[in-house]
Amino acid sequence: MYNNTGSFLLIAITSPKPIANEHRLILELLANGFDFVHIRKPTSTYEELRTYLLPFIQAGVGSKLILHSHYSLLSQFELGGIHLTESAKKNTALYSLPYLHSLAIHNLAELSSPTLSQFAYSIVSPIFASISKEGYIPPFSLSQFREAVKTSTSPVVALGGITLKHIPQLRNMGCQGAAFLGYLWQVNYSHKLAQIAKHLREKANE
Repeated sequence: MYNNTGSFLLIAITSPKPIANEHRLILELLANGFDFVHIRKPTSTYEELRTYLLPFIQAGVGSKLILHSHYSLLSQFELGGIHLTESAKKNTALYSLPYLHSLAIHNLAELSSPTLSQFAYSIVSPIFASISKEGYIPPFSLSQFREAVKTSTSPVVALGGITLKHIPQLRNMGCQGAAFLGYLWQVNYSHKLAQIAKHLREKANE
């Protein structure tokens, strides 16, 4: 079992669709308490994703970026690593790569696998009803999730329907972090995203 002794992680996942002023907003998140940004652009080509990454590389935050696709871009840029999506997990060759960072978990039984110990964290979803995906609800109860976290061989990051109010609850369940997608991008408050990031960090540090 993983022993959770670190600080509570805040992770942003990019919207699959373009967002107005997206690069500026992501830089604001990183400047105001977020630890990592997962770059999830499933329809982007290699060249499109490379172009998308350039402003972040120039801003010196490449180590905070985790790729969900086009993993070979790590040979060009110094990034934080790769995230194995549910489909990527089926490719056993990827597990030998030197820059593994995280992976997706949708089946709680997977948390006790020794394989997870090589990852910085596992992202388990959905914990609550998703904000960004209508009808996407958890297939397990919160009590089942709490018990599974106790058996995890890696730090657990929760994803799915999470807002500011959920952070204390997640900490009490043994999670070491929370990932946000819909909470950041589906609500029209981008003009105060930096303030929201600060509030999330304050709550995470309590």
